[in-house]
Amino acid sequence: MAKGEEVLIFSRSEDGHRAQYFQFAMGILGGCRARAGDLFFRMEPALFLMVEEGFLFYVVACLWRSALGRRTVGLLFRPKPVLEGGSLRLSFKRCALKLLKRIPSVRTLTILPFATLPEMAEIADGWIYDFQLWDLTDEDHRYYEKIRQNPGEAISQLPASLRFRAGSQRVLSAFGPQDLHKGFDLFVDTLAGSKRAGLPFHFVFGGKSGIGCIGLVSRFERSGGSAIDRWLSEEEWIELYAASDLVWCLYAPGYDQASGVLGRAVQFGVPVLVREGSLSHRLCETEGIPHLAATAESVSALLARDLSAVDHRRGKALAGRFAETSLTTLHEVLGAPRDRAA
Repeated sequence: MAKGEEVLIFSRSEDGHRAQYFQFAMGILGGCRARAGDLFFRMEPALFLMVEEGFLFYVVACLWRSALGRRTVGLLFRPKPVLEGGSLRLSFKRCALKLLKRIPSVRTLTILPFATLPEMAEIADGWIYDFQLWDLTDEDHRYYEKIRQNPGEAISQLPASLRFRAGSQRVLSAFGPQDLHKGFDLFVDTLAGSKRAGLPFHFVFGGKSGIGCIGLVSRFERSGGSAIDRWLSEEEWIELYAASDLVWCLYAPGYDQASGVLGRAVQFGVPVLVREGSLSHRLCETEGIPHLAATAESVSALLARDLSAVDHRRGKALAGRFAETSLTTLHEVLGAPRDRAA
């Protein structure tokens, strides 16, 4: 890439985590927001933040830009269904991605290492770590450390009230919108079972629950769990992580993909509870991330065992390694100089 050129960063919308992804990518790459037309008429290298967002458009743009010798990079969030699916739509995606691998100016990257699922190398050219494994700022870490050491210094009353309710128990937290995909039904069942077994955990969830989970939320509260059933501010998210000793990532089998909840827990050094055999489990195994791996049947028994302590220093070190690896790959495939990194 010629000196002074920007990276064209494309996303059709900013729903969900995409707004955060976009802002983060802008910062680390010195890029600019691209419109669809820019991808066909501008010469700068382009980064698609989410290939699945408009797959056919990604393929057409890659082919057009490759004919003009322009670099195009796309982030593939959910490779597993493409590899395993038998439908016509998924078969087309699989064939198209294999075709794009033959084009030197196109690079499709997964957001998990190939070691978690080696078959990803069949449809992608390389990988980076999910942004949410290495995107926290120094300010985020300083605030986390402060609240971890003294919950009373938090902006809200959340950490202090949770520690009061938990007493000597450890805090097991679920984050984000709660629904069946996030394993909220199992989370509630596990709470009920833990009370009967006398397990030393206080259960809490933070984030707006789905309409279909009203009954589960009521049962959760009756069982003694702490429900923060609303949207949380950025400070409150950090405060909840600071109050947590274990983070729930034991999602439904069909929700097998990278997890921002897991990523933030990893960066803060909080152990995670993942589904045995999932991509999250494989990531924890390959990267040395403190975790418990359970099934619906084994989760209560696992919670009775010793748990790794929260280790913020280790989490920051892992995030630093993930950042270095990912930035090296991104700048290589985009042709962007490393001194652009924030």
